[in-house]
Amino acid sequence: VPVESLLARRIYEVSLGNPLYVRELLQGAADANSIAVVDGVARLNGELRASNALTELVEARVRSLDRVARSALELLAAAEPVGLDLLTEVVGAEALEHLDQAGLIRFVADRRRVELRLAHPLYGEVFKTVTVGLRGRTLRLKLADVTTGLGARRREDATRIARWNLESGNRPDPLVLLHAARAADYAWDHAQAERLASTALDYLNDDAKPDVQLQAALRAVLGSAQLHSGRIANALESLRFAIETTDDDRVRARAALTTTPVIFEGHDDLDRAVEVIDEAMARVSDARWHDELLLQRTTALVEAGRIRSAWGALSHIVHYDEPSLVSRSKLIAAPVQLALGYVDQALQSADDGFTAQQTGSDDNAVYHPAAHRLNTIYALIEAGRLSEAQAVADVLYDLVLEERRPVGIAVLLGLMGRIALRRGQPVTARGLAAKALRAAQPLSGWYEAGATAVAACSALLLGDSVANVELPPEPKSMRGVAFLYSERLCAHGWAKAALGDREGAIAWFGHAAELARDEWTVVLEASCYYEMARLGSARGDAVERVVGFAERTESAVIAAQSCYVLGLAERDALKVFESAKQFAEIEMMFAAGEAAMTAADLARRSNEPRTATAYERNAQLWLALCEGARTSVVIAASASVPLTNRERDIAVLAVEGLTSREIGARLFLSFRTVENHLQRIYTKLGVTGRAELLVALAIN
Repeated sequence: VPVESLLARRIYEVSLGNPLYVRELLQGAADANSIAVVDGVARLNGELRASNALTELVEARVRSLDRVARSALELLAAAEPVGLDLLTEVVGAEALEHLDQAGLIRFVADRRRVELRLAHPLYGEVFKTVTVGLRGRTLRLKLADVTTGLGARRREDATRIARWNLESGNRPDPLVLLHAARAADYAWDHAQAERLASTALDYLNDDAKPDVQLQAALRAVLGSAQLHSGRIANALESLRFAIETTDDDRVRARAALTTTPVIFEGHDDLDRAVEVIDEAMARVSDARWHDELLLQRTTALVEAGRIRSAWGALSHIVHYDEPSLVSRSKLIAAPVQLALGYVDQALQSADDGFTAQQTGSDDNAVYHPAAHRLNTIYALIEAGRLSEAQAVADVLYDLVLEERRPVGIAVLLGLMGRIALRRGQPVTARGLAAKALRAAQPLSGWYEAGATAVAACSALLLGDSVANVELPPEPKSMRGVAFLYSERLCAHGWAKAALGDREGAIAWFGHAAELARDEWTVVLEASCYYEMARLGSARGDAVERVVGFAERTESAVIAAQSCYVLGLAERDALKVFESAKQFAEIEMMFAAGEAAMTAADLARRSNEPRTATAYERNAQLWLALCEGARTSVVIAASASVPLTNRERDIAVLAVEGLTSREIGARLFLSFRTVENHLQRIYTKLGVTGRAELLVALAIN
């Protein structure tokens, strides 16, 4: 049974890959019904539980500990990581030295603080079972009191104190819970932020006259947490309450900033998103928050694919010094630069934005720092650096798995599927898209569209019947930044072509190119012209524009597409084959193979059979890496002229090193007949002599 990513990650986190521990964890989970098979996939349905055998194994290891040392382990199990100073204050240095010598704890440096963790995550799972009830309440209250006494100097201390008090049955002040929820939201622990904000709101609802302003502030934090959990409708309701109720500039702006992507992802309504921002800007007097809202307004234009408008807005935005504003402005600049084909600039903006967000201390960030790295991936794809894009995606995927972010998991899986599709690996791409769709099921449909498009394109490349392919919703406009949109367009265009409606497919891509042209989305316009050329339509204005793009942009993909379109328009086999080599250099192997097949067809029509065969040989090498992907061009061109039985006999003997006279003697043929056969063999295989014959014969 396939296992969902979150479950696999959780099992590894607890077991660290120990086969015995994995088996016993699965046994414990089965006993507790913590794993359920849904739609043929094993999913975590609760918490992993150690089996009785595993609990006994850990208990045997710690049985010799005294009461104080055991208390320290229980504290760590309940609240790790715990600062060294804090735990020393609670249990004393001697107990910690004993645990260190026994190999039961480890020290981790976190900035200027040294924190303690259990030596193995499994100890935590076992000890959690004993840190419940009165014992657990006492331990958590002690941690909360001591942390407060030491000053609670770190931002995350507020969250920890609030959580420990709640888990101990205490009722913290709602204002304390607000600060804790904001700290959790800043740390991108949205599940914790939602728990704290919801609890505080429940407390306020019990009051005869609840503090409305405090309710508004809590609903703003709650809306942010709900958004990042993918619950769009709930987020929109919470944020609307905050915007309409609060008198605080920060709360209103923060809620409006968060509302924009909610409206966009849940309702596809640019005008309403901009209206919300404009209303907030009119009611906010603080210059800092006015700038934040202005940047968010520009972000809405980018996400709507209004690159022309966004470019104009960016040109009027001042250059900021404050790290949070630098980060936001670079988050906007990168996709705009990328849509225009300025790949190097986009990569630089992504790096600058990430650095600014890491160096700043903005507790009002709407976007995770990984958003800048997503821009890096998109730019690397357009730069033709697919291996680097995959490496960055792998790192981000590990991060979102570790942090258990369903939105991030769905986005990254879909993005990795996109990279595989670019590489010409439809089987891999379809598998990743299927995982992305499973991860996106609890989220809004917005997150499913991209993965559905990748799955559809993969299926069509593998020759599946259109009737069996689920297509994404047909786009009604150019909504969505250009580099997120191409698969949705291709899915519908390729489906039309697969049904035999070539003219309809050409018209589809032509209309999309016009929309992209109106909004200056160069990468998408170039892609549409390339798709039209693949379908046999390389018209003059399209050729002129795509060649111009190649000359003034920094995209290796556009350069290869331009070479292909120009070569096809000029019926130049050599130029089309040059595009094939360019595609191969940037790891777009299916595009390379298909272009080489097209070049072979052009060469054959020009009565250059040897050249045609040489191109086909290269195409076969590239297409062999493409997991069975095929199109009508590849299928038609793959029917190359085979060698006759006599020609194959002669070729094999020539490869074995026999001279023409020796071959003639063995096959009872004249020297001249053997030479004539060899010339025909060379022509069919696209080689010039015996030195190239071995490789060519193996491929053929």
